[in-house]
Amino acid sequence: MQQAERLFWSLARGRYGPRPPMIGDPDACAAIAKVWDVRRCLALIGRPIPGADDRPLLRVDRIVGACGRG
Repeated sequence: MQQAERLFWSLARGRYGPRPPMIGDPDACAAIAKVWDVRRCLALIGRPIPGADDRPLLRVDRIVGACGRG
């Protein structure tokens, strides 16, 4: 059975914490890191997954594109 994709996003409302640890395609993770550092929005398909010491990782499946303004 194929698992359904889910859109992952965050509405930080001006508050940005540390960038989450990520796994996935290196180019996608680099793009997310760049967008995070300049405080922009990027829609992606992914999900939080368990990591070491009960610290979640963001598993990045793919980038959808820039967030719309609306």
